[in-house]
Amino acid sequence: MGSDSARPPYGCAEPAHDGDDLLVGRENVLAAIVDGPPAGFHDLTGVAGAGKSALLLQLNITLRSRGVTVVHISGGRIPSARQSVPGAPAVVAQRTLLSSCAEVVRLMAYDLAQNGEPVEEHGDAACGGLLADRLAAAVRDALLAADLPQLPHGATDGMHARLCDKVAGMLSAGSRPSSRLAVLIDEFDRIEATPVGAWLLALLGRLHSTLRVVARRPGRATVPGAVTHVLGALSAQDIADYLCRRLGSVDPRATATRPATVLEVTGGHPLSVAIAADLLAGLGPHADLSALLGGGPTDDAAGDRIDLLCRSLDQLIVHQWHQESGGGVPPLSLSLLDNLSVVRRFDMALLAALLSESTAEEDDVLDVMLVLIGKSFVVGFDDDDDAGLRVHRWISEEREGRLAAIDSARHQQLHKRMERHYQSQLDGFDTDPELDTQYRSWHRLEHPDWRRLAREWLFHAARANTRPHEIRLSCARMFFDAFFWFARVSQLCGEADQLLEDLADLLGGAVSCDDVGNSVAEQLTAQGGVHVLE
Repeated sequence: MGSDSARPPYGCAEPAHDGDDLLVGRENVLAAIVDGPPAGFHDLTGVAGAGKSALLLQLNITLRSRGVTVVHISGGRIPSARQSVPGAPAVVAQRTLLSSCAEVVRLMAYDLAQNGEPVEEHGDAACGGLLADRLAAAVRDALLAADLPQLPHGATDGMHARLCDKVAGMLSAGSRPSSRLAVLIDEFDRIEATPVGAWLLALLGRLHSTLRVVARRPGRATVPGAVTHVLGALSAQDIADYLCRRLGSVDPRATATRPATVLEVTGGHPLSVAIAADLLAGLGPHADLSALLGGGPTDDAAGDRIDLLCRSLDQLIVHQWHQESGGGVPPLSLSLLDNLSVVRRFDMALLAALLSESTAEEDDVLDVMLVLIGKSFVVGFDDDDDAGLRVHRWISEEREGRLAAIDSARHQQLHKRMERHYQSQLDGFDTDPELDTQYRSWHRLEHPDWRRLAREWLFHAARANTRPHEIRLSCARMFFDAFFWFARVSQLCGEADQLLEDLADLLGGAVSCDDVGNSVAEQLTAQGGVHVLE
């Protein structure tokens, strides 16, 4: 990101390098939003890799530089409540929706507390912090009111609507002529067809004095009440501007012909253009882009083109890895990009685990990380911790899907390796080695790093399709550990839902243990409460 922002907005992917700060081809859209009505409602739509997140990040920076308080969150971090436990009471669905809506508000409060203050002094410096506190209090009140053991019949009806009323009032009060407020929602397509997505749209529709911007892949026809901006392909001039600013004009002859070549092989697809710049920067200005990228990614053979693109990126990674290491590169049975497309996030520890099948040493892991952090297809992982990196969804979704279809055994094997990696990290986790009490081991349940590891373990365990009985027992043990430690079902719903957010994949039949959700719900009901699985 640019220097105007100390850290990425909560739950929003930050580019891992400075190249995505070069916003080209979107200046008119940016100006229409920034210089338009202060309470406008805008709908940004574009295919994966069209530059929606980069535009929102630049919009965040620009608005804050003008004294606007900004709330910037991602739909990818919102529990979507796609399914409920079969046969569970109606209160389960209501409590699930309330928990998801409360998580939206919590994300807003967290982002305000971390990033919301305007850059310039002419903004109300207290606005972001005070509003964050009020939103956090609204979440606590809503969940406390839904404390299941004390709920009378029908008490949850309309709780999410009342939360919407309260939050709308708070956000509207925080948006005044002297202190403007903007709400930016990235990756809205991740929740668009869910109840919490409808709740969020209803909330945005009521913020008549607030600037609102929603970014999504094409889906529903329009967002009600919003001005739609379609982010299409870049023009030859846009590409020329981007390449000149990214690469410079090393060779005048190449400068004259390069934009036309990049347009031909990428179709003007923004992320493909950025990847072409990666290849030119890494392999040299005379790299054969036609051979490396094929044609544009928008035709009928998009999957095959991503296949070719991934092979070219593997070639680039190996080439630059070789340059960084100054020697040979250890062989891998599966391409590094395939590995990274299957995992949700990667850091030094996970890279070391991925490279453990080769003869890679510690310096090799660092060399690979140095290569990856400079690439346009690598972005920051979007969560509370800002921990780790990930491959852009446009590549990872297609790549993992093809790997699962072509070599399902290898796909499951990789998830199994990652499940073992995170299990070993959980087994060795110790919050405070100096603390010698009988409760020391329980403290891990409140530690953000432990919860992050637990979520990653669940993600891969759900897809490993191995040892289903042991995985089922481990999930249940994790759940009841949290139930014991937090003592109250209301707190459990807040904490354990985060730990078990990926258990829905088990319910969906990703592995042979479809009864996990029912068995956990039945056991918890016997304990005097009901837990909601996402």
